[in-house]
Parts: sequence; C-alpha cells; structure tokens
Amino acid sequence: MKFKIILFDTGIKKESCKALEKCLPEVQLIFGQFLKKSTQFSKVKLGSREVILNLTLCGKTKIQRINREFRKKDKPTDVLTFPLFASLRSDEIKKFKLDPMMFGPEVLLGDVLICKEVAKRQALEFDISYRDELLHLLCHGFLHVLGYDHERSAKEEIIMQQLEDMLVAELSKKFKRK
Repeated sequence: MKFKIILFDTGIKKESCKALEKCLPEVQLIFGQFLKKSTQFSKVKLGSREVILNLTLCGKTKIQRINREFRKKDKPTDVLTFPLFASLRSDEIKKFKLDPMMFGPEVLLGDVLICKEVAKRQALEFDISYRDELLHLLCHGFLHVLGYDHERSAKEEIIMQQLEDMLVAELSKKFKRK
C-alpha cells in the first residue's frame, strides 16, 4: 500500500502550496504508517493499491460557504472534512467491513479543506509557523476522514487529541523549524 496526498490550492497566490509541497513526502510516509498500524486497512489486503487523500487549500469565503451549506454554520472555519467511508477506525471494524475487491487500483479516503487565512491567524495566535499550523490542521482533518470526531463525546475528544498529538509530534521530529 502506498499513501498519497493530492494537493489543490484554490487561491491566486500559491505560497500555501509551497509551504506544504516540500513536506508532503514525509507526511505521506507518516500517514501511511499510521494507516498500516491503526485502521481497518491493516485487515484488508490492499496489495499495491494507492490510498489517496485530497487536500484543498482555500480562502475564507469558500470555506464559509461550504460550512454554511453542509454544516449549517455561517462562519469560516479552519478545516472541513468529507470522508468517503462511514468510519475506518480500527475500533469500529466490526461495524464497517471493507472488501478489497470493491477497490480499483486506488482507494480515495475523502477530502480535507483548510482555510489559508484562518490557518495564518491561528499560527500567529499559537506562535508557530504557518507551515506547522497547516500540518497540524492536515493531521486533524486526516483523523476526521478516518472517522474520529472530537464533537461526539468527551471520551472521543480525548482519543482524537491523543492521536493528533502523536501525528503532530512525528511530523515535528521531521520538520524542526526549517
């Protein structure tokens, strides 16, 4: 199995893509390792299939419109996700069964949308680099696409936060304030 992120930037200025493009090989490796260890994919023989996550960087107007349309919240947000599977969590394997025969050569997990302006504002608030905040939001979105949801319960919030912290720590080791 190979993990791949397809990056889209909907803005005119492509600095956001540049902030992430150099990091993507390592991010894909870390996310791929996480999938092999933690999700139903470890139980499904995917062979050489590619597992894909779409990532779109967009502006406040677009993310607010999508947030209003799909979540009935008329405000910009930092990250939105649109998973293609109900859940790929290893602790929910019995509920959702994946048959490797249902996949072609590629398995699309879903879409993560990150708002560039909100990410920039949060990077300043948290006193971290813009790239680090984009990576943090990507980890958050990746976990949502897999079926983790901090809004479900306090217990779920703890589980998701622990996994998010682990992924961010792995990425931080790779990208020490470059």
